[in-house]
Amino acid sequence: MNNPLAVALMIFSFNIEADELKKTTCQLGTSPLYTISIIESTPIGSTKLYSIQYPDTSKHPIYMPQEATQEDAIKLSQGSDVRVICSGSPERVLIVTGEFSSNFIQGIILRYDSKLKALQRLDISERSPVSKVYFGQNYFSAVVASDYRETSKKYLIYKYSTQKEARGTPFESDDLPSARARQVITIQSRQSN
Repeated sequence: MNNPLAVALMIFSFNIEADELKKTTCQLGTSPLYTISIIESTPIGSTKLYSIQYPDTSKHPIYMPQEATQEDAIKLSQGSDVRVICSGSPERVLIVTGEFSSNFIQGIILRYDSKLKALQRLDISERSPVSKVYFGQNYFSAVVASDYRETSKKYLIYKYSTQKEARGTPFESDDLPSARARQVITIQSRQSN
């Protein structure tokens, strides 16, 4: 197994007896593809438990900080109003967004870089959901529309780079990233009934 993230997660495998309510499977990247699943299960009050399953591993809580106990990871992985989106062409990404352990909308974007044979994960926590994802050759960016509480700029842009730049810190901008020579995925907002 060449994926260090999957190897690390094997240590944190959890086996709870839970009914799977919904399973979303997505083939990430381009050839060779990388299959990953998000599993919704175990209603707990008004939330459900969300887990992730990588190829050749059992399922794990979707949020697993390095120092967290299994119990903490399960608490952090309980969510409500969660959307799981598998989108993109030719390259696909998996986006999970919803209310988990904070008063913010949390999001996870998973991309498999087929050239590097590496799973890339970007975690986001904002008041608004991700609206666009841009792919470059050595990075991808996620755009969140600003609610103007923390900045006067229109957008907060998170960037995942293979150069290990600060991945959890967004930069503020009035302009969207350039779409030239990049694949862009637009995430449709959830419609109210």
